[in-house]
Amino acid sequence: MLRTIIGVGLLLTGILLSASQGGAQFERDSEATPKSFMSGKDWKALSKGEQQAYAVGVVDGLDLAYAYSKKKIDLSWINTCVTGISSEQVRAMLAAEIDANPEEWNRLIVHQAMFRALKNSCQKLPGSSR
Repeated sequence: MLRTIIGVGLLLTGILLSASQGGAQFERDSEATPKSFMSGKDWKALSKGEQQAYAVGVVDGLDLAYAYSKKKIDLSWINTCVTGISSEQVRAMLAAEIDANPEEWNRLIVHQAMFRALKNSCQKLPGSSR
């Protein structure tokens, strides 16, 4: 379960970082920088396997964000969507989306399932236009 939480957190971090930075150079001290679910100190406290799962999740997120940015899909809403929710809530969103789509279980598209889960959840938020 922790691996899933870590992977989801990393995926979201990657998507948020890629979406907010686009082609610009990443500015580490910017107030606009999306917040992660995990600090470097938290990551260092993980086991080697958990660190690996988290790192792979970030790469998945960056890859998805890059693909969507090439299609001119605005991902800026994700930061607002995940602000204030827990990593367990993110994990539960992904679990529900994966459970609802068993035909995808053997395909390498969990990052797309996470995107759909976020989009569906954010549409349900008050005042949301997504």
